[in-house]
Amino acid sequence: MQRSRTAGRIRKHSRVKSRPGPVGRERGRHCCWPQALEPRLMLNADLPFPPDLVVGRTLSAYTTESVQNNRVDITYTVYNRQAEPVTGVLVATTLAPGVTFVDASIAPNQNGPELAWSLGTLAAFDRASVTLTVSLADPMPLVLDGGARAFGTLDARRVTDDAPAAALRAGSVPAELLASTPDANIQDPYIQEQAALLDYDPQQIIAYLQQDVGFESYTGSLRGARGTLWSSAGNALDEASLGVALFRAAGIPAQYASGTLSDALAQQLILSMFSASFQAVGHIPAGGEVADPANDPRLLADTREHYWIQADLGAGMQDLDTAFAAGQLGQTFAPLAGTFAEVPDALRHKVTVRMDVETWSQAAAAFGVGGGLSTATVLEQTFNTAELVGRPLTIGHFVSAAAIGAPVFASRTTTYTPYLMLAGDSFDLHDDTIVAGTAYQEVMTNFPLGNQLVTGVFIGIMLRDPQGGVQSFESVFADRIGIAARAGSTGSVTVDPQGPPLITPLHLTTINILPGRQDPTWLARMDAGLQALRDEAAARLLLAVPRGAARSFSTRFRRPCWRHRAGCASRISSRFQMRSPTAWQKAWECERTSMCRGSRSPALYQRRLRPESSRCPKQWICVITACAWLSGRGRPKPSRSPSRWCAACWIRSLRRWSCIRAPPTCRRVPSRRW
Repeated sequence: MQRSRTAGRIRKHSRVKSRPGPVGRERGRHCCWPQALEPRLMLNADLPFPPDLVVGRTLSAYTTESVQNNRVDITYTVYNRQAEPVTGVLVATTLAPGVTFVDASIAPNQNGPELAWSLGTLAAFDRASVTLTVSLADPMPLVLDGGARAFGTLDARRVTDDAPAAALRAGSVPAELLASTPDANIQDPYIQEQAALLDYDPQQIIAYLQQDVGFESYTGSLRGARGTLWSSAGNALDEASLGVALFRAAGIPAQYASGTLSDALAQQLILSMFSASFQAVGHIPAGGEVADPANDPRLLADTREHYWIQADLGAGMQDLDTAFAAGQLGQTFAPLAGTFAEVPDALRHKVTVRMDVETWSQAAAAFGVGGGLSTATVLEQTFNTAELVGRPLTIGHFVSAAAIGAPVFASRTTTYTPYLMLAGDSFDLHDDTIVAGTAYQEVMTNFPLGNQLVTGVFIGIMLRDPQGGVQSFESVFADRIGIAARAGSTGSVTVDPQGPPLITPLHLTTINILPGRQDPTWLARMDAGLQALRDEAAARLLLAVPRGAARSFSTRFRRPCWRHRAGCASRISSRFQMRSPTAWQKAWECERTSMCRGSRSPALYQRRLRPESSRCPKQWICVITACAWLSGRGRPKPSRSPSRWCAACWIRSLRRWSCIRAPPTCRRVPSRRW
């Protein structure tokens, strides 16, 4: 019966109203009319999919003449190009005859000339490297290894990639043709990853530049190699910088070439920026303004200045003009005007960051000098825009204070040292570049005419292009006077001599210069790095012992010994999954106390604990109390052991030393007191 009721219920909900088909109108018989399928574009199975894992290599020398002491450093780098972690990453290579292993940054598993390294887990869009030092026999071999191979596991499937063999070029090459420059930085990890993705093959590099990098008209070097790579577009000079960087990263000598295009070829490049227009329906009134980019004088002037690549692929320097999709190896579209290995400084876009400080002097105001106000520049630094792609600027201060007390006169001096920090390619502070400015002071004293106050700190940004155009922007970093008083309204400034300084070390301003698009993988890596910093901050928070009041019951975690505080803290940290916006506040208010039997003082406990011992003396029990709301266990139950107290009673007994507010009610198992 149950089955029939269920079946009927299913049939009731599954009935559909349909039109009778051509077969007949029998009861219970349904037929569907044929319908046309919607057109869909299927993927071409012949097209190669981008690899999930990429392995590349860089050399300390690319020619036999540049090898020092018959030793070469080979760096193998594995790149994770997916948003999921790759586990069990392994890199393997085989040294060529005449090449001997000397040392490595990570000890390898060696079987004769075969070497292998385990790199663990690669986070999303992360990378890991190992550097190998080898010794070369005499005569010096040109091939150093048999190529590198990387293995890993992504979503329970195997991912692999191969890198071609590392080889040296016989003879000598001018060093500037393989050098790294601000516009063509071959040390850039994103350029190295792209070169590894193209297998260091010159034909693949040329095809990539012609097919995947578009043209945009502007003047000078604005984006550089990384900016052009991320934007997938650039003018002729920036596209040449990307090509030069990729060729040099592959060990192929390359340089720039310049010339002037004809108007017809310049118009061809301008029109390549615009896709085919759709048919417009309507009427354009007579005299209406319409766009004509091919005849725009500014676009034509910027596009006529043309640049391309010259690379030595084994038969001397050959021209490669990748701005034209139909360009062939050795073909040029403009008469050669000159060559250079590095972009001249006059062709670079510049960014100048400046900090001005406004101070008020009581003595100057008393003598009528400028109303007591004066302005000085304490920090000024100029960057190339190509160097700021993916590298934000942060402005802050180092702050120190000194006070002098005396029976009659007293003073407090605050010293501000401004700095500008250029972010590196990782979250390691050692990769950041810090530029310090000129220190300035603020003096508050009861000595006559001795006060000197900082009334305002202002940031100025100036953009300059190669043609001399300037754009300026200003921002207020700190201001005691205020915009209303500066606009002419009346007002007064009152400063508390015992109050906090105008600027603190946490007063920071971050500036991101964007000459092009941002790479989504870079943003994902930044987000993963910030998440790692949040986890580290949470771990540090758990290691601290705040003085607060527990708003809920506590759960007790026991261990034979608290040999390392991080061990117990990490145990709780895994449970602290912040489930609401107020979770951080609750976690901070949750009191975590460590007490041992026989010791009622945390300081005494620290002195009695012996880190070298695997267990506490006298079998002391270490206790960490954690918020039950966070652990998800609800109200703790009292222990039935006669020698233990429930968690609520533990809190009640320790409140005198830990400032913990005990619950209103508490049950306690009979036990001896401490």
